Amino acid sequence: MVAAPPHSGSKVVEVSRPMETATRETVPAILQSNPSRTPIENWGQPDTVERLVEKLDYERRVLLTKTENASLERLVSSFAARLNTQLKASHVLRALTTLLLNAEAEIDRRAGEKATLARPSNGDFKGIQRFEREIAKLIASALRDAPALREV
Repeated sequence: MVAAPPHSGSKVVEVSRPMETATRETVPAILQSNPSRTPIENWGQPDTVERLVEKLDYERRVLLTKTENASLERLVSSFAARLNTQLKASHVLRALTTLLLNAEAEIDRRAGEKATLARPSNGDFKGIQRFEREIAKLIASALRDAPALREV
């Protein structure tokens, strides 16, 4: 069993919109729920505020082939063993989402440079495979040139 990490000072909260769009007018409502919070002027300064962490409440479904699923489970299991920790596919997929969002500008730039990419019909399994391979190449290229991840 893995021991729980020490309390990081983070607090899970539900937010009605992404925090990066919060303004001086909207933040006081958050502060009112906990009057001991640091004033907005100090937000973002190290060691002066509790971090707000959004609740995981959206589910995305993806269909995989039997082979893809087995390969993903093998990768996650191997990764977990090397890290000596419990790890699920959802942790890895959210980490990949973080990478994609970090590389959003590069992905957008490359998509704009690419000739039109037509999505095949659902019944064209070979075509879908080629289509997704092209998307993977574009993303791989964008990830190479994306800025380094910032600490949160």
